[in-house]
Amino acid sequence: MTWKKILVLIIALVGTFSVGYGFYDYQMNAATSPFQLQKGQKVVLGKYNNKEIVWDIGNNNNNGSYVLMSSKPIVDKIPKYNASISCQKGVNSRFPSGSASGYNYFVLLCPNTALDNEINKIVTNQSEVSILSKSFFIPNYAEIKTGGTLGLSTADRAYKKDVLYYLNERGANASAVGYGWPYDSSTLVQWGSNATVDAVYTSAKVSVPISEKMFGLDDFYTELGRTYIGEAALRLFVTLDKVKIMFAANTSYSDGAWHSYQIDTANLNENNELNPNKLRIESSLTASLQDIQRNSHSTQRVAKNSTVQLKVNANTG
Repeated sequence: MTWKKILVLIIALVGTFSVGYGFYDYQMNAATSPFQLQKGQKVVLGKYNNKEIVWDIGNNNNNGSYVLMSSKPIVDKIPKYNASISCQKGVNSRFPSGSASGYNYFVLLCPNTALDNEINKIVTNQSEVSILSKSFFIPNYAEIKTGGTLGLSTADRAYKKDVLYYLNERGANASAVGYGWPYDSSTLVQWGSNATVDAVYTSAKVSVPISEKMFGLDDFYTELGRTYIGEAALRLFVTLDKVKIMFAANTSYSDGAWHSYQIDTANLNENNELNPNKLRIESSLTASLQDIQRNSHSTQRVAKNSTVQLKVNANTG
């Protein structure tokens, strides 16, 4: 999306604007970089159980996409284990029979079926679907790790308060591996940025630094007749095509007029939904520029922080 198209969209909506750069020539080529949403800004996208989902912008420049993380989990606690779901029994290499010295224990390795069922409840409209680079997903280790493909750091992605959420990655605590459990005996989860965690491995035997604040959560585990079923939060990610997003404005502003408001970027990963904005996206609006005027006279240049009036012919969009 060029600056000309962006300004044409604004022209058709409001008719006047304040120049925030050195000058614009008559062809409306701006001497600046393209507009982008701010990291930490909260935006609204899609609905879950008839409630709009609020997202944090965790990365606003990821190879042409915004990376969004749900500001709160869509489900606070959910197990992967369910009696109706086919789970695989994990085998301990030291005790293949699952018992030693009177201990009778085993783990079950469960697929993401229960989590995927919740994700499939999300409803989007046609306009929202058109801006998705990658639809709602649970990130894996390669995507979410520091230096990973999503471009997030621990501070970006880990809640400041201890909320743990699922990753789409199997793994195991180092201590479990030491006792002979396979590297895929647990599901890796992301814990809070201040959490104390142990060393873990991915199922590919990759060592995860303690600084990443991750650990392995057993899906289902029994020992001495006692059963433990792991639960974590379901936090989703999504990426949006930057080119198709013009700006974002307060959710209460829908009258097409200009309003003064501040973008709140201070609450990244605070596990809240404060001050969200609604996305304004590329539409079918068309307009043709007739004239640029300053003080009722045509002009091709204007000083910074001055106001000009734009004369246009436009459809209603």
